[in-house]
Amino acid sequence: MAASHQDLYVVYLRSATETTRPDGAECPVMVCTSYGEARRLQRLLQHGEQECVIRFQGDTGGGD
Repeated sequence: MAASHQDLYVVYLRSATETTRPDGAECPVMVCTSYGEARRLQRLLQHGEQECVIRFQGDTGGGD
């Protein structure tokens, strides 16, 4: 029986201020089950100096 893997998209809000700590530069906002859902949330949150990024969380690659 194969294990079921679900691809997820995490929306992060980037800090408007400069930071020297990599873990403080982005704050996770929400986990989405589709890229479309993540894009809608990104459009709602993105404004002014703040930037939203989407990170894929799942198996990557392909091959033979």
